[in-house]
Amino acid sequence: MIKNNILNQPILIIGLGSIGKRHLRNLYNIGHRNVNVLRLSNKNSLELNYKKMIKRIFFNDKDAFNLAPKYIIICLPTSMHRKYVIKGINIDAQIFCEIPLFHNYLTNDLGFIKKYNFKNKIFITGFNFRFHPIIIKIKKIIKDNKMGTPMFSKLHFGEKIDNIHTWEDFKSRYEVRKELGGGVTRTSSHEIDMVYFLFGKIKTLYCEQKNLKIKDINCEDFAHINFTHSNGVNSSIILDFISDIYTRKMEIFFTKGIIEWDFKNSYFNIYKNNKWKRNKYKFDFNLTYINALKCFLGLNKNKYYSDLNDGMYVQKIISKLDYSSKKGIKIKLR
Repeated sequence: MIKNNILNQPILIIGLGSIGKRHLRNLYNIGHRNVNVLRLSNKNSLELNYKKMIKRIFFNDKDAFNLAPKYIIICLPTSMHRKYVIKGINIDAQIFCEIPLFHNYLTNDLGFIKKYNFKNKIFITGFNFRFHPIIIKIKKIIKDNKMGTPMFSKLHFGEKIDNIHTWEDFKSRYEVRKELGGGVTRTSSHEIDMVYFLFGKIKTLYCEQKNLKIKDINCEDFAHINFTHSNGVNSSIILDFISDIYTRKMEIFFTKGIIEWDFKNSYFNIYKNNKWKRNKYKFDFNLTYINALKCFLGLNKNKYYSDLNDGMYVQKIISKLDYSSKKGIKIKLR
């Protein structure tokens, strides 16, 4: 159970789709009993077990924000994030925003970011892989120079879009609707954040985005991304909505060896001194969400979480990837 002073602070979850329900369950399971929900539509009925976890349900912004929530969790389609981030900043709330942060990158956003009180508040963007023990372990290996200098990395995320949430019509999901901020580059941007987190800022980038028309959607279902980081590391990323088998893998090649991570199959292998050390591990992935929420509430510390500036940087990179693909050019970042 969590501290009483946190239990009494009102939390507002905005949007109650699959990720909103996950956060609701997790908050309830760690002991929070003052969770309120803003739903932008009441056309879908809410299951009784979720109703029991909610103190109040609102259907308009005015009533919800009159609550003066101390914590806001934004779980809406990407195109709607900016509006509620600004609302949260204006009432001085602590904010957790799902990814990607915004539909597009606007330099005007830098103005309201300066208004955020970073000294007394935590802003978390939902790159929850930063709370995964394997990613944290790789970060430490790089920092401690245990494998020498990283040279290049290869990452692949892939999954058939109609295999995600099979109980829903995939064509209605925001991930495949360009106007809602969909497309594989945005909605599967964890890999972009991973390489930024592990290797630092991007110096040059090149991207090919395609709609391979495997399914009738109006945004890209395939992206091939190449980064050169400021420290000289090269990263290659493939993102797709077309793989028959769910895939999430990473390989990092160092001067003294290789690391392989397969998220789905839970193995983490290290090649060093001419031999492989193969490791299987057990980890409940939901703990990344729980630990992110605990960090958000100030119940534990994690220096690695993605803050507002990190979220904006990844958003900037995504916009540059769009431009690179559209123009067919390599882009150098300042």
